[in-house]
Amino acid sequence: MFQSNYGRTLRCKIFTKPKSMPDMYVLINVKKWLLLVVLSLALGIPAMSFAVPANPDVNELKQPDGSIVMGVLRGDEWSNWVETVSGYTIGRGSNGYWYYVTGYGADNKPVLSSVHAHEEPTGLLKHTRPLHGKKMMRIKTEQQTMAAVAHGTFNGKILFILAQFNDIKGTYTEHDFAGFLENNIADYYYKASNGKVTLTPANESSATANNGVVDWVTLNYNHPNTGEDIDSRNIQIAKDAILAADPYVDFASYDTNHDGYVDSSELAVVVIVAGYETSYSSSYTPSVWGHQWYIDSPPNVDGVYVGAYHAGPGGYAQFGEVHQNNSSNKHKATLGIMVHELGHLIFDLPDLYDTDSSSEGLGCFCLMASGSWGRASTDAYSGITPVLPSAWIRSTLGWIDAYIAPGNLAFTAIGASSATASNTVYKASSSLANEYFLVENRQPQGYDKGLERWLGNSFGGLAIFHIDDNVAGNDNDTHRKVDLVEAYGTEVGYGSPTDLWYAGNATTFNDTSSPNSKLYNGSSSGFEITAISAKDIIMTASTSGGTTQYALTITRNGTGSGSVTSNLGGISCGATCTANFDANTQVTLTALADSGSTFAGWGGDCTGSTCTVTMSAARNVSARFDNSAGNNTVFSHVKKDFDGDGKGDILWHNSTTGDVVIWLMNGLSISQGNYVIRHVPLDWQIKAIGDFNGDGKSDVLWQSASNGDVALWLMNALTISSGGYVIKGIPSDWTLKAVGDFDGDGKVDVLWQNTNNGDVAVWFMDGASIKSGDYVAKGMPSDWTLKAVTDINRDGKSDMVWQAANGDVYVWLMDGAGITGGGFVAKGIPGNWLVRAIGDFDGNGDVDVLWQETTSGDVAMWLMDGLTIGGDYVVRGLPANWQVLTTGDFNGDGKADVFLQDTSNGDIYIWLMDGTGITGGGFVVKALPLQWWAK
Repeated sequence: MFQSNYGRTLRCKIFTKPKSMPDMYVLINVKKWLLLVVLSLALGIPAMSFAVPANPDVNELKQPDGSIVMGVLRGDEWSNWVETVSGYTIGRGSNGYWYYVTGYGADNKPVLSSVHAHEEPTGLLKHTRPLHGKKMMRIKTEQQTMAAVAHGTFNGKILFILAQFNDIKGTYTEHDFAGFLENNIADYYYKASNGKVTLTPANESSATANNGVVDWVTLNYNHPNTGEDIDSRNIQIAKDAILAADPYVDFASYDTNHDGYVDSSELAVVVIVAGYETSYSSSYTPSVWGHQWYIDSPPNVDGVYVGAYHAGPGGYAQFGEVHQNNSSNKHKATLGIMVHELGHLIFDLPDLYDTDSSSEGLGCFCLMASGSWGRASTDAYSGITPVLPSAWIRSTLGWIDAYIAPGNLAFTAIGASSATASNTVYKASSSLANEYFLVENRQPQGYDKGLERWLGNSFGGLAIFHIDDNVAGNDNDTHRKVDLVEAYGTEVGYGSPTDLWYAGNATTFNDTSSPNSKLYNGSSSGFEITAISAKDIIMTASTSGGTTQYALTITRNGTGSGSVTSNLGGISCGATCTANFDANTQVTLTALADSGSTFAGWGGDCTGSTCTVTMSAARNVSARFDNSAGNNTVFSHVKKDFDGDGKGDILWHNSTTGDVVIWLMNGLSISQGNYVIRHVPLDWQIKAIGDFNGDGKSDVLWQSASNGDVALWLMNALTISSGGYVIKGIPSDWTLKAVGDFDGDGKVDVLWQNTNNGDVAVWFMDGASIKSGDYVAKGMPSDWTLKAVTDINRDGKSDMVWQAANGDVYVWLMDGAGITGGGFVAKGIPGNWLVRAIGDFDGNGDVDVLWQETTSGDVAMWLMDGLTIGGDYVVRGLPANWQVLTTGDFNGDGKADVFLQDTSNGDIYIWLMDGTGITGGGFVVKALPLQWWAK
């Protein structure tokens, strides 16, 4: 193993540099699309504020002559307009009069007729609305927090900050709003979550201490009256209010994960603005439109940032203090707008009304649609009794412990006192993992009495929802994310009693009913519900025509390869596949590693070395295969130092969820660790880590397996400072092999190889931009495999290490895309010795090679001096369950250390190295789930 040394002077004559550019290189001239929203790419989150829809109450609109026009505000903060009660669109002219609108111009401004709104119009169409919304896209490039989205059992804190202005002072008292925190908001979410969510007031020292409300702080300017807009002025209000509240709140005490940011799952900050709420009525000013947003330059108070987006959920919520839509009903803001915006702020819920205003989306049947303006028959104002969240929200947030078993069904009304986390929702899966149906019972019980404003006092029935989790929102009226299947078959307005299913209206829902239970692609879902009973607190129905099934999704991960099969059939795949199994069936999975790979364990809904899942719900399982033969792994000697402190760090990617976490290391300790982002689509793969922009901090290069797109995150410790596409649509026969600084400019470059013809090409990078590119060689024989990219001759430029099928190891000394020299390092390395890692283990400036013998587990090291080999064994007989994941200088002594994992239980261990000697070490964490992969 250590006897071969063939010198450093042999000239590389195996391959010649081409004279022309490869086809792939032409791609660098393809237009590079700006990755406007790094998190939108990864999470599918729309980069805009979330807001409450317009209150559907009738408003008094005063004409200058004293006459009154009755109007209704439509839409939301991005696209809104006013209609008369007869449905004709009206707009206010510069003289203060309201006129009928004949249409909208290219600038989206209303074209006013000459007819005053109180006169009967002729020849006009009803419900004329703006051509498009005025959505203000905003970049969200901040990190995901450790706290992330509140899910399942959750305890949270809420802070109200009352903000007034030089010209507009507060109307209601601190005590008025404290009651919402101590009673209404807490009660609403406790009941909506089946007792899983507890929200309590934050501690503060303003006026009445610790009631969660900072009494009126005065911002030193006049009310900006943003009205129907949401813009930088609203952000400034929030920022200034937080700064003004700082003397009364110890914000740092709420940074429970100590990452320097106060996230909404740690403290939800709500700014209540003196003046009116536009979404309640546009008739009274000055006003703001209630919304949840974030501060792109957040204030730093008590040493922590507050109001930052932080990759969600985060930011702040804001709404106007006063609700009024006629001369006699002025009152303080009602509960609905508060719990709606907290749904965005704490739980990261989307709006489920139709944000393009072509319909009402879920209308009155959900808090995150118009249900936020719920009003029981005994309520004085809209929003006093907001409607409960729909079944999809309660299911998604983990507030449902178990679905009603198939067969003879009994549904307890979701607002009833007898409702629990296991007797309110039935789920019917389909052949598509992300498309299914949810059924629940809606009656005038509890907060669902808020439905009485739309449905009357005697409504009731089953609500059937058609869900497609692959859809982003509810704008597409023919294919929504969450759609109410109206029993009456016709979608009208905010909702009607006959939208629900009950005896005397509609009692059968299947493939042939109208409406029917088919999937969006027109195929049968297999879902049938019949014999629906009369409306009551407990309703019954039957499922027939097949057994309810749940989807089992298998994802293969790791550097190796293999396949997964199931004992019942249906699963047989070497990548990602999905099959449906009957409810409560036990499915046993078997993993078979390909030649040169080993099976390392299960992740997701299975852990350890065996996997049997009970299909009582949809299941996700990952199978990890490691590359034991070492034929495919290319080691790039680049620093993985995300915070630039000179110590190596670790990036983790969850193979099941797509989550990304970084550990900032200090020796054996994690000095700081946090989520960077959650739920990156699994077709996006981390291909390389390196410093692409020369700022001394490592960045992350991604590629989509589905379309070849390449994107880059420029990092600042745990934060994505910016990001962008590098290029789109790389052909599938080009493989991203490694990164290295081939031209010595301090910025890593990208090395590609064509799997069909062996061609090798390099991109020279400047951040997310490709400066130039060229072939390195053409026609590389398939029996030669790239093993490592590192600076062999200490000239500041990366070189390449190749190994032949016969074990020979050869080096190319590089200058940009040019091969300037090279030679054999060793010949005939036995096939049972595999490269496990590279790094400068002795601190002499040369990169060394860590080898392992696959039969005995022995670990040995080449200590390199240019092309000259020295070295020794490191350990003998390393157990097969311990695998080297990566290397890095974790203690900052200038020498690379070794990062290992026990693949049987997930334990993480570090060897602190000095050459071939292990000078220290220890466990970093124990029992890390195996679906987390070190990159």
